[in-house]
Amino acid sequence: MERILFAASEAYPLIKTGGLADVAGSLPEVLRQQGMDVRLLLPGYQHILDSLKPPTRIAEFEVAGIQVKVVATRLPGTELETWLLVHPFFSQRPGNPYHDTAGNPWPDNADRFLLLSRVAAAIATGEAGLDWRPDVLHCNDWHTGPAIALTHLSEQRPRTVFTVHSLAHMGLFDRATFDRLSLPEHFWQDSALEYYGQCSFIKGGLVYADYITTVSPTYAGEICESPGGMGLEGLLRQRRERLVGILNGIDSGVWNPATDPYLEYRYGPETVAAKALNRSALQSALGLAPRDDCPLVGIVGRLVEQKGLELILPLLNEILASSVQLVVLGTGD
Repeated sequence: MERILFAASEAYPLIKTGGLADVAGSLPEVLRQQGMDVRLLLPGYQHILDSLKPPTRIAEFEVAGIQVKVVATRLPGTELETWLLVHPFFSQRPGNPYHDTAGNPWPDNADRFLLLSRVAAAIATGEAGLDWRPDVLHCNDWHTGPAIALTHLSEQRPRTVFTVHSLAHMGLFDRATFDRLSLPEHFWQDSALEYYGQCSFIKGGLVYADYITTVSPTYAGEICESPGGMGLEGLLRQRRERLVGILNGIDSGVWNPATDPYLEYRYGPETVAAKALNRSALQSALGLAPRDDCPLVGIVGRLVEQKGLELILPLLNEILASSVQLVVLGTGD
């Protein structure tokens, strides 16, 4: 039975800020249902620990001079064993996992997510002393990129996969932070974690993983060219034979209009006309005129350039001057 450690900074429904959480909350469970022995490793954020029944203690050990604890629970709605890293970096801090209430990154994010990476690497190489060790370590985005690089310091290295959900977020920190974190000096080079005079956590996965995956074949191609590669296109072209684009799917148990509890009127293939009733309910809830003679356009997502907002803004006045109703939901820039 293949054993997989899936490490991520968020997973739905425990914690979600973006698409990474959807994948981390569904893919490991699907792999488990296919007969694989999967463990999901997440930070033990304060609100997660507060919301769960007392979890089972798995281990306590030291990494890079820091004492940590790992506890086990089940991902809600699944049978997936989920391990939570308990440390004050995560367990004694409310709110967003990445930034404060003003939208500024937590000043110790490098320390926090390097600790998550160190724990993932320690479990994956057997250095944590657990009686379970993965055959494959699967890391995601910059928060766990260093874990893959760190496994190369051990003779007991598992196979590794690194998934890029968003290359725009690289986990960039200055040289002083790199030195303070006591990372190996040979990591500070262009062929490792150095990125134009900074330390890039995401490069830990891009350089050292056995395979790199992205959220679609199209995105895999885009990041191998400028501007999509964000300055890393040369590295990604070098690794193109190990780069695979796998289209993100959906969880049909969640995204099913026939069972969706949030819809005013549920519908399926035989009752698709009920969509019009949902349209009317949305217009009523938002104070829009109850019209059925114009399009009702909805945009739900982060309001950032990466999501295409710059394509909409120049046309917004023209759109609103025509016979159309527009609903936008999201936060961002």
